[in-house]
Amino acid sequence: MGAKVGGSKGPQAEINVTPLVDIVLVLLIIFMVITPMLEKGADVKLPKVKNATSKKDSDDDLILSVDKEGQIYMGETRIEAVALETELEGILLAEPFKPILIKGDVESRYIHVRKVMEICERTGAKSVGLMSDKNTEADEDGAAQGSP
Repeated sequence: MGAKVGGSKGPQAEINVTPLVDIVLVLLIIFMVITPMLEKGADVKLPKVKNATSKKDSDDDLILSVDKEGQIYMGETRIEAVALETELEGILLAEPFKPILIKGDVESRYIHVRKVMEICERTGAKSVGLMSDKNTEADEDGAAQGSP
């Protein structure tokens, strides 16, 4: 048993990119699955608006949601109106300028959303906003008609 004289190869200097591509694809899939779960608050269908001004979402915002049946949610937890007022008073006592965002379902009656707004007003909330979806169809129609 002798050693091969001319046929042996040493270590190769080429980089194998297959494992790198595998890792990148797995990370892409993970981000695609997790990203929709990052939306805060209860799952409601937001109304679409044409010329809305946007605000950057922050983790500091308190999300109040009103579904199509008029049920109120603080974050993802269902809460009654009386309990919401008590909770908001406690939160705003600790953080008087805490931003509050209200997500009203497009199929909900406005009176339910207005009730949440009145509770925020009674508790002394300084910053209350309504969330909406940008109406991309209206933007495309405007661009197609050649609006300036």
